[in-house]
Parts: sequence; structure tokens; C-alpha cells
Amino acid sequence: MIKKNKSLLWEFAKAPNEPPNFLFASIHLLDDELIEIKSKVLDYINQCDSFAAEIDFDEEFNHELGKYLLLTEEAKRNEEIIEFLNILQEKILKYYQIDINPYLEFKPFLLLNIIGILVLNYSPDKSLDRDLFIYAKLNKKSIFGLEDFKEHFSLLQHISDLDQFKLLKASCFEIKNLKRISQKSIQKYKEQDIHYLYMIGKRMMGKYRRIMLYERNLAMVNSLEFYCKNSSVFATCGAAHLDGKYGVLACLKRRGYRCKPVQFM
Repeated sequence: MIKKNKSLLWEFAKAPNEPPNFLFASIHLLDDELIEIKSKVLDYINQCDSFAAEIDFDEEFNHELGKYLLLTEEAKRNEEIIEFLNILQEKILKYYQIDINPYLEFKPFLLLNIIGILVLNYSPDKSLDRDLFIYAKLNKKSIFGLEDFKEHFSLLQHISDLDQFKLLKASCFEIKNLKRISQKSIQKYKEQDIHYLYMIGKRMMGKYRRIMLYERNLAMVNSLEFYCKNSSVFATCGAAHLDGKYGVLACLKRRGYRCKPVQFM
């Protein structure tokens, strides 16, 4: 595990004479401090031929996302789910004066992410990873996704809506502490503590960490290896994916890559 070297940005290569590739631990939100972080990594994007995000955001226009992101009709009629959503909506409104009604049809994993963003007064429509993607595209970088777009979103269908709600219920057990917990995670991100973020992600996924973290990490490393053969790559993925025994960095090391943190701030 990568505990000692705190960094959101890592350089990796197999041979000393190869041009370096970069892996950046991104996050799905944006504020002024994150904009500053973004400004510091743009130079590393400029050094590379290609850019990769977890998914190719341009593919959003080619897919019917509703079937991946929204609750099934069966789930919408489930009395246990209906009762939980009513209680959740009341508590979020009570503690944070936020109406989550427009988001209640999203699958629970997505709903949890949206709630975490809203209680911190961020916009769900802005994110650091998407901004970096747009920058790379405007600067004529070759673009690809580390994960197949369809497979990325169909992961949510491998876990029943009811099971997702059980995880959401556990995560929202103490609603009044949700903002404090979310603030700590954002602060740990800004402190570049990828180990903490890995542990949080691992705990939240519970028994589904294999398909939601480990298998995805392996798929992303496979993509990186394929594209790194022909060009230098700057890649981004969620911060929870970098660290750990089965994290992207450990997988790259096992395949013979030298990985070292970049002190870019």
C-alpha cells in the first residue's frame, strides 16, 4: 500500500528512457481550491500525447443513460424503499434545508454521491475530472476512457436496487453528521491523502468492493498498458482507486512499472 507518499499525481513508466506517463487521482466536484489544483496539473497533461478519464464523456450522447442510472419500476414500488426515501428526504430537509426530491429516482449509489455534493453546497453539474477532460480535448489530445462506457454504468445493475439501498441506509445512518464526514473526505483529498480515500471507498462498498473497486482497477490498468505502448498518457480516475493492495498503483508495480509521486503543489 502507498501510505507514506501522499500525492494526487503519480508518474509511471517501465524503462528509464521512456517518456513518463501520469496518473491523477481526481474527484467528481469542483471549488476554488480544486481549480487551483487543476491549474497545477495542466502542464503534465501538456507533456503527454493522450488523455484518459474513467470514461470518455463524449459517449454520454450515444447512450440512453436512464436505464443505467435510474431506479427500476419494481424498486419504485417497493414499500421498504419508498419508506426509506420518505424518511431520508425529511431528514435532509430538516438538517440541511435541501430538497432532494428531484434526485430520488436515481440509483442509491448515485443518490448518495449527489447528497454528499449538495450538503457541501457544491453543484452536481461541475467536476474536476470533467474539466480536465474538456481541457485535454480543446488541446487536441487523443482521448479515451479507461473503462468501457457501457460496462462502467452497467456495474450498477449487478447490485440490486434493494441491496444498494441497504448500503445507502448504512452510510446515512447519522444524517446530521453527513456534512462533517463529507467535509473530512474533501479535506483529505486536498491534503492528497489517497490512502484515507481508498479506505473510505472500500468501507462504503462493503461486500461489493471487488466489483466496484478491484475489478475496475484491473480493467483500468489493462487500458493504461494498451495505450502506453504507443503514446505517453495522462490518466485520471477516482481517488479511491489508486491505493491499496489491489489499487491501480500496486497493479502497475506488479506489471513492472516504476511509480513515483509527483510533488506538483
